[in-house]
Amino acid sequence: MDTPKLAGRRIQIAGSASKTTDTKMISYAHRLVSKIVRGILTDGGGLVLAAGREPHVVEGDADSPGLLFNWTALEAAVSVLRDGQIGWPMSSGIPVVVVVSEKAESEIPEGRRGLWKQLLESGMMQVESILPGSRAAALIRQRQAESGEILVTLGGGTG
Repeated sequence: MDTPKLAGRRIQIAGSASKTTDTKMISYAHRLVSKIVRGILTDGGGLVLAAGREPHVVEGDADSPGLLFNWTALEAAVSVLRDGQIGWPMSSGIPVVVVVSEKAESEIPEGRRGLWKQLLESGMMQVESILPGSRAAALIRQRQAESGEILVTLGGGTG
């Protein structure tokens, strides 16, 4: 059997949507991220992500679409792990690398703490923290670039 082309390679998924983006488009982007993550992980690839707060189109309404895609990617990763479908070669290290600042990690929503804990306990996620006390996005991106080989971006906001 051929080794999958993604075997042992991590793909960084990054991006955000704006509150002014059509909610149907944001929901579509979340479904797309979920499918991409499932495909990456089942084909032997890994992920590079960020984590932290989870802003929504309507603040305080968890049923409105999220503006970031990190938690959707992490949910999909848990689903693949739970289904036993991960194709990552363990000789390549840990498949999911999440880069956070202290502040971002402290802002993980209460409703996401169980998911976070599940990934930590699975042994399939490695958390990389940037310089303590720093929140610089440039440092987060630099650390992510060190762990990933491919970048997938989604946009709908400034930047």
